[in-house]
Amino acid sequence: MWIRQAVLEGSTDSLLHALERAPHAARAHPTSEHFLPLLVAAGAAASPAPATVLDGGIRHGVLAMESYVFGEHIELAQEVSHA
Repeated sequence: MWIRQAVLEGSTDSLLHALERAPHAARAHPTSEHFLPLLVAAGAAASPAPATVLDGGIRHGVLAMESYVFGEHIELAQEVSHA
């Protein structure tokens, strides 16, 4: 959630220092190649870049599968529950 919040707030400083500051960063990103693509994508976006989170859920209890769309805010349709 820490990284997601930094992306949504457009906090460049937080993202650049996330591996040192974010709670559980070492566990979530055991090596930098797990995290650096996010910085590349954020840096390639227009500044300041609104972002949209595509929530992919959590796999195996620890692996976040979310993705980000930079450069525009997209209103996502809510999933319909079929009970």
